[in-house]
Amino acid sequence: MQVHCLGITSSHPEGQAQVPPIFQCQIDIDGNPREGFVCLHDLSYREVLLERYRNVARAGFRRVFFDDDLKDALCFCPLHIERFSEFMGKKISLKDLATAFGGADASEASAEIREQYVALCRETVLSLATDLEKAIHEINPTIRIGTCIQARRFQDLTGICCTDIIDIFDTPEAPS
Repeated sequence: MQVHCLGITSSHPEGQAQVPPIFQCQIDIDGNPREGFVCLHDLSYREVLLERYRNVARAGFRRVFFDDDLKDALCFCPLHIERFSEFMGKKISLKDLATAFGGADASEASAEIREQYVALCRETVLSLATDLEKAIHEINPTIRIGTCIQARRFQDLTGICCTDIIDIFDTPEAPS
């Protein structure tokens, strides 16, 4: 019998779906916490996550599958907003983002804010997938990495399609 690892990324397994206070909880467009979901841009959480999967690789698993939570639900936490403000070169607030995403302002400026913010969230997910692949394969380059998807969530809000992540996780050296 073979046992494979099924892992999660943004949903937190401990604490009955409560994010420990040391990590940034995802925040929705209205400024409310998304209970049980950790911001993928939280670098302290990312390091814990990467070490978790290094340990999975050290344990000798031949395959690691990530659940369908390897996506960004357009988190609007302070970490994302700060990074976005730096990227845009000006202070952007949650209120500015809510206006841009709320549909009330169809201006070209709002369209640019939406497009750039979605691109930032997309980059966050793809960089995490890349970091996970490297963390696992630096321990064992033959581990096959996969992702679980639901057909109705084939593409997330940032435009990431599962094939983007499959391409990152591709492991030609892995036994089938």
